[in-house]
Amino acid sequence: MALIKDTDLIVAATTYIDEFSRPTRSIERQMRNIEKRYLEQYENRIKIFYVVLLVILFVLLVCIYFYARSVIRPIRYLSEVADRISMGELDTPIRIKAKGEVGVLAESIERMQTSVKAAIERLQRRKESRT
Repeated sequence: MALIKDTDLIVAATTYIDEFSRPTRSIERQMRNIEKRYLEQYENRIKIFYVVLLVILFVLLVCIYFYARSVIRPIRYLSEVADRISMGELDTPIRIKAKGEVGVLAESIERMQTSVKAAIERLQRRKESRT
C-alpha cells in the first residue's frame, strides 16, 4: 500500500509470488543444465586422460622391455661363450660387435680365449720337447 501525495488516497496492489520466483526457477534450471554438461565433459576428459596415460605407460613398458632385452642378450651370449671356453671349447666364436661396456667385455673374453689357447699350445710344446 502506498499513500498518494497531497491526497487522502491509498493505492494497494497485490502480486503472486510465482511472478517473482518463476525467473529464479528458470535460472536454476539453466544452471543445472550447465552443471550437468560441464560434469559430462569433465568425465569424458578424465576418461581420455586415463586412456592416454595407459597407452603411454604401455608404450614405455614395451620400449623398456626391448631395450633391456637388447642389453641382456649379448651379456647372456658372452656368458655362454665363457662357459664353453671354460669347458675347453677354445674355438668358440665371439660374434659381438657392441659398443660400450658389453663391447669391452667381449674384447676381454676374446683376449682371454687367445691367451688360454697360447698357454695350452706352450704347454703342449713343452710336453713334446720333454719326450
